[in-house]
Amino acid sequence: MRESGGGRSHVVHARQRLPGYTGRDYSRCLEGLGSMSELFDEAVRHPGSTMRNHGGHSKPAEARTPRWWVVVEILDDWNEPTVVADGRYPRNFATLKRMSIAPVAPVAQKLKTLIARCASSRRIVTDRAVLQSGVTIEIAARPIHGPYGEVRAVAVWAGVEGSGQPPPPRVGVVEWDASMVVAMSDAARSMLLGDQSFHRLMLPELVECFDRLEDRSGFLELFSLAKPADKWAGSATSVGGGTLRQLHLAARTCTAGTSRVRALVCDLAGSVAEPGLELYESAMRHVPVPRGHAFALVDLDAMAVHDWRANEHEPIAGWRHHQPQFHPEDLNLIVAIGRELLDGTRTTARLRGRLRFHDADDWIAVEGTWTRLSSADKRQAFVDVAAIPPVPTSVIDTCPRCLRMQKEAC
Repeated sequence: MRESGGGRSHVVHARQRLPGYTGRDYSRCLEGLGSMSELFDEAVRHPGSTMRNHGGHSKPAEARTPRWWVVVEILDDWNEPTVVADGRYPRNFATLKRMSIAPVAPVAQKLKTLIARCASSRRIVTDRAVLQSGVTIEIAARPIHGPYGEVRAVAVWAGVEGSGQPPPPRVGVVEWDASMVVAMSDAARSMLLGDQSFHRLMLPELVECFDRLEDRSGFLELFSLAKPADKWAGSATSVGGGTLRQLHLAARTCTAGTSRVRALVCDLAGSVAEPGLELYESAMRHVPVPRGHAFALVDLDAMAVHDWRANEHEPIAGWRHHQPQFHPEDLNLIVAIGRELLDGTRTTARLRGRLRFHDADDWIAVEGTWTRLSSADKRQAFVDVAAIPPVPTSVIDTCPRCLRMQKEAC
């Protein structure tokens, strides 16, 4: 269990804003209209009329009714709900006042209560607001469930009554527990894994789902044992199921009762800048791995393996999706070496230890050569891991996933 006090905020993104949208005056992006009230009025009273857009061209008024949803996160019970996606555009935990769909008071005043109703009932809820002109605005809230059934986000839309709701956004939820075991909602699993049916993954497997991940070091600060960041946001690309997706991730550290990290995965096709490939990430993908070895990246601040590379046809490759148990006599030494590498009192280390993946298994002897990466990010270590023969049988030898992976590699 890590300490929850003194958490740091780590939020990334200087991303696109809605064109012309300032959060205070939505009408600036709708030339010729003074407010959303006028927009709705025009669409209802004169459905065949036109209005001037940014380029001075005419556009049917009804076409300007919002055709997008706003995604509001409620990843924990202690923070106020915030906006993480507005239509196709990512947002960095913005206040509800910054929603593009609710620039007028009659709509904005109902949002917080509607979101709370949706979360508590776990179902779609609607409300209506009547503008001064008499136009009725429909407001809808859709729940986004986490892997354990709780509502972790709400998608909100507001538009002229009868105009029809747009298609709901693609948003998934991912959760990590204190032991770094990952659980996914159905939507997240579909986006990241395609048709694979895994419900629980380890951290290296999840990171492997991303073709690219923006600011991986900032993301890993959420798992710090000393001072975890309280929130993080970044972009990623995924090719789950053979489809390239541009994703926006928004995560929070939740320490009420138990240490957890929860994240929303939003598919914002075409609007998220593709993150660059980090140097050590690129090296891990292309360096050849000797037979019987595995290469790991370890975040020293979290003492967590977040990347694991091995020859797919070898059993050691399957270690990345099993939870290891370390021998009690070796655990203190591993922690001490990690702390020394983190503090910079040493840059390399070699140690032998024992691990297993099930209580009934015999201990597997391993040797690890640790090297702190000599980049600006001193929290990372590269570890060359090798099993020392003879290697006893273990649960990995009969794991269907491991066996399928080895068969496919051969």
